[in-house]
Amino acid sequence: MKQLYSSLIFIFLFLLSDAADAQIKYATRVTAWSSQNRATGSWSASNAAGAPNVVGCGDNGSAWASGAADNRREFLELEYSDPAPISRVFIHETYYPGAVDTVYVMNPSSGLWEKVYEGTAAAFPTCPRVFSVAFPLTAFPVSKLRIALNSPAVTGYNEIDAVGVAAYTDGGAIAGNQDACSSAPPALFTNLESAFSGNAAAVYQWQDSTESGSWQDIAGAMTATYQSPALTQTTWFRRKATLAGVTEYSTIIKVNYLPSGDPAVIPTSGWNFYVYQSKVINLSTSVYKGFYSRTGLNFNTRSDWNAGVTPITATGYLGCTVANNDFVLAARRKGLPAGNYVLQVLESRGTLRVYVNGVEQSGSSGAISLGPLTPDSEVEVRLMDVSGDAYMSIEMRAGAINGGDIGEPQNICLNETPAAFVNNIAAYGGAAPATIVYQWQDSLAGASWINIPGATSATYQAGALSQTKWFRRKASDNTNATAYSDEVKVNVATIQGDTSVFGNNAWNIYAFNGNDINLVTNSYRGFYTATGLNIVTSDHWNYFESPSSATGYVGCPVNFDNFLFSLRRQGFPAGNYRLNITVVEDQVMVIVNGVVMHTGGTTSLALSGLDGNSKVELRVRETTSTSRITFEFLRIDYSIADFVATGCRTFTANNVKGTEWYDITDGTGKLLASIHPNGNDLGTVTLNTRHYGLGAANIPTNTVNRKKYLPRYFNFNSSKYPSANFPVPVKVRLYYKNSEFEDYKTAIEKPATTRGELGVAHYSGSWEDCEMSNNTAGGELLGSPANADFTADGFYLEGSTSSFSEFGSLEGSPTLPVKLTRFRAEMQNNVVKLSWATVQELDNKGFEILRSTDGKNFVKIGWVDGHGTTNDVKQYAFTDVAPAAGKNFYRLRQVDIDNNSAFSDIAAVSTGRMLKLTLSPNPVENVLYIEHDAKNISSLRILDMQGRPVWRNEGQNPSSLITVPVQQLTKGMYLLEALDKQGIRHTEKFLKK
Repeated sequence: MKQLYSSLIFIFLFLLSDAADAQIKYATRVTAWSSQNRATGSWSASNAAGAPNVVGCGDNGSAWASGAADNRREFLELEYSDPAPISRVFIHETYYPGAVDTVYVMNPSSGLWEKVYEGTAAAFPTCPRVFSVAFPLTAFPVSKLRIALNSPAVTGYNEIDAVGVAAYTDGGAIAGNQDACSSAPPALFTNLESAFSGNAAAVYQWQDSTESGSWQDIAGAMTATYQSPALTQTTWFRRKATLAGVTEYSTIIKVNYLPSGDPAVIPTSGWNFYVYQSKVINLSTSVYKGFYSRTGLNFNTRSDWNAGVTPITATGYLGCTVANNDFVLAARRKGLPAGNYVLQVLESRGTLRVYVNGVEQSGSSGAISLGPLTPDSEVEVRLMDVSGDAYMSIEMRAGAINGGDIGEPQNICLNETPAAFVNNIAAYGGAAPATIVYQWQDSLAGASWINIPGATSATYQAGALSQTKWFRRKASDNTNATAYSDEVKVNVATIQGDTSVFGNNAWNIYAFNGNDINLVTNSYRGFYTATGLNIVTSDHWNYFESPSSATGYVGCPVNFDNFLFSLRRQGFPAGNYRLNITVVEDQVMVIVNGVVMHTGGTTSLALSGLDGNSKVELRVRETTSTSRITFEFLRIDYSIADFVATGCRTFTANNVKGTEWYDITDGTGKLLASIHPNGNDLGTVTLNTRHYGLGAANIPTNTVNRKKYLPRYFNFNSSKYPSANFPVPVKVRLYYKNSEFEDYKTAIEKPATTRGELGVAHYSGSWEDCEMSNNTAGGELLGSPANADFTADGFYLEGSTSSFSEFGSLEGSPTLPVKLTRFRAEMQNNVVKLSWATVQELDNKGFEILRSTDGKNFVKIGWVDGHGTTNDVKQYAFTDVAPAAGKNFYRLRQVDIDNNSAFSDIAAVSTGRMLKLTLSPNPVENVLYIEHDAKNISSLRILDMQGRPVWRNEGQNPSSLITVPVQQLTKGMYLLEALDKQGIRHTEKFLKK
């Protein structure tokens, strides 16, 4: 099996010059192997050490051979003297070459093998072979090498004679080592020597590596020099150069990372002093540099660094250099013992500000009241230097005793036991907080407070109650100073209401514990009433609540889980209806005059012949934490009033209130207009109306703005609001015949006009007299009126208004007080930026900024002044610095100098913040683990299925993982409730075994 060298290998060895050979080192010994054909002598593992000594290709005992051919994967580990970085490995394969698929080198720092080559084993056609493996120069000296073979992939004994290593480089040189702060990038890496003797065709690629890590290409870094961004750890850099298929590497530089701390970390056992290069104390344009720490409650910066220098001279400072002028020092801490505190500024120079939980406190010198602090309260003192000699000396002083917090008001039924009164916030402050003692007290309405015998712990469990009572906790310190907690009222109710009574033209909504939709095993608790043919129960109570939370509810509390409610009404305007049930959680039953019409989910039912004696019941069953229903009764036999050749006529609708549509008809049952009070009580609504006649010739024209109107006039008046705005805008529907619209298009000579181009004009002023021709300027347009087919020959226009007066419909717009061209909401750096513009303003007082988390219930969060009267383009902006977590909805309420108002469209934006709230195990037997977002959650509670708290945590534990013993809880379902710092509620259910 002996052969001569092939010509290919001969040429390869010839080309290796003496200089190149001098760079190749061969293994001094073989330290480990997978197998060997002989223990010593021929084909043993030791034959792979030393320089090559096998001539030609064949089965030669001077090489290593495995114990068996094609049996399994094999390996050799070799050791080299005089360790040095390497970039080449030469494997002399003398029989059946091609099995080598992986090469490793040992990193002496970590003691780990690092892979420098990985390929696919395949038989090589020429034997013998010197297999050359090229890779980037290692960052460490190599003394150990490991080669791995996929022996089954290449038939026969895969014999190896020798393994050499070498270091070749012509990659040039780059600038030397440097230090870099974590808050600033290192200096530019310059080109000291170009690769390949400066050949311009060389292609560069920069690489980096962390300690014990591999080299990685840096995306986009392909020039002779490189600017690194700021680093987070010590990093090595080199430059790869490629020319004509040959790759070499430059010298290696090390950038030492200098840690500078995280200014978001708030310590609990002392102060962190964070330093910023800044000219403004609010840090809006600041550059963070570094910090140092000090223990203790009080501090004096002149003990750490002298006036005239910067905080970087303080012992223990970590970070970058700070210029002597224009810096801000921010001292931050929490973990203060509970108490009322005053921050005393003993001395200071420079601008000083004090913040508690991010809110600036009044005063900047002397005694600054911080109010009650808990161990989770965050205190920050900022000092801005502007003249090179800033300093401050601060002392924290405890204030008077505070009685703490014991829980929320409760509602129970007669002779039931209330939930235990918890220690939400322990008493704090006082002369010696550690010696505070408690005494619980109770009181009846109008009576004095009485000590409860034996009730001297931080919490208290009252017994069954037969009447409403108040409870509080007295706290005393060792000087007998006294303070009281908040007062908790426990309302004791009795079951009220008769479930056999149907509401008279309204809904009686009866609530039951238990979820038997047949009402056999349920327990009746109480009821409330609601008006309207359209009902949305989620407007009556929130998710994870029950009907007993609804306004006007009387009776006993209802479980927020496992309940049923029944809506019952007698009396409908005579006619045919369609009942549309669009939302159901979880099951509904519809009963009409004692007959079950439907059981299940959403539906649309035709109900014929309802009248003043008809009884309708809808039962809704809850099974999964919340229950709700949304439905509407639609008349399907209406028609629109015809033209009557008379002048102004008057019609009325009485007791217009609540949340249903009230129809105003012409006395024969045909529709003129409809009013939706939207929760207002409008009293009696009077409609003065006029029809101008049939045909295009009778289309009325306003003589002031020369606009033509559809041929019907409407003037509404409310007895409760004869001249004032409504608390909530109401909706109006104005009905027209299709033929009237055709007459209108003929009159305005625009036959292609669509209903979508029509608007509803609202006029308020002099000459409200059933005429449109004398309306000064024509009024203002209601925002985005809806339109819909109502009958086969007619339609309506619907809009919202804040006040009543004259209304008419037209194409285009009358004179508007404010013309808004855009309204946008954008998320930027954890705040929401609102922007809008106008191109016309008439008597514009300004804009209220409204925000909502559900798109329905808006609250005012700001105001921006308008520009009065102008025809110029005006730009406006507002910043919401504290948006809620998740989705935020915004709209503008434009107000003129007469306090008339109009609403913009809604803009929505998401903060992307999601709260983490998980619990395990579930079901649980002994200990419950709660993982939560400690920075953003303000309180946690565990509630039983009656909504009673059984455990509470008001953010006292800064850890994100809380352990809660639950052995004492009775078996059953419970709810973990979290309240975030935006006031939004988050819940998770769990089962106690």
